[in-house]
Amino acid sequence: MSDRYVLVEDAIADRREGRDPVAGACVVVPGSAAGGPAELVGAIVDVLIEAERAGAACVLLAGEKRDLDTAVAAVCRYVVADRPEVLEEARQLFGPDRVQQVESVAVDQIRSWIRQIPVSSAESVRLRRRVGAVAGQLKSARSIYGRMRRRRT
Repeated sequence: MSDRYVLVEDAIADRREGRDPVAGACVVVPGSAAGGPAELVGAIVDVLIEAERAGAACVLLAGEKRDLDTAVAAVCRYVVADRPEVLEEARQLFGPDRVQQVESVAVDQIRSWIRQIPVSSAESVRLRRRVGAVAGQLKSARSIYGRMRRRRT
C-alpha cells in the first residue's frame, strides 16, 4: 500500500515531458461525471497501459452510476465511491473485492483514502511476467495428447 498517486491528466502531461508518471504510484481516474475521460483514446490508453505494465493500480473515482458504464471504468482495477447506490452498482459490476467505500470522491480528498488501495511491488510484477511467459511456452495437454494419438495411428 502506498500513498503515492497521480491523476490521469497529470500522468499524460508527465509522459509528454518524458517523465515516467506511474512508477510506484496509483493512477487515479476521475469519473466522466466529474470531467474525467469516458473513452479509451490516445494518451489515456498509453498511460493506462504503462500503469498496467508497472503494476500500478488504476482507480476510478465514481461519483455517479453513469461513471461505471464507460470504457475507462472497464479497465480500471479498482473503483472508489462515496454514494450507497453507486457502491451497490459497482459491487455488482466489478465484484466486492475491487470496490472501496470512501468519505468523498473529490480529487482533493484522495490522500485520505489512497492507502486503502493495494499496490503491487515491482518485484511481484516482474515475477508475474516471468510466470506468464513460461506458461505461454507450455503446450496444452490437449495438443500433446492429439500428437500422441496421431503417432499411434
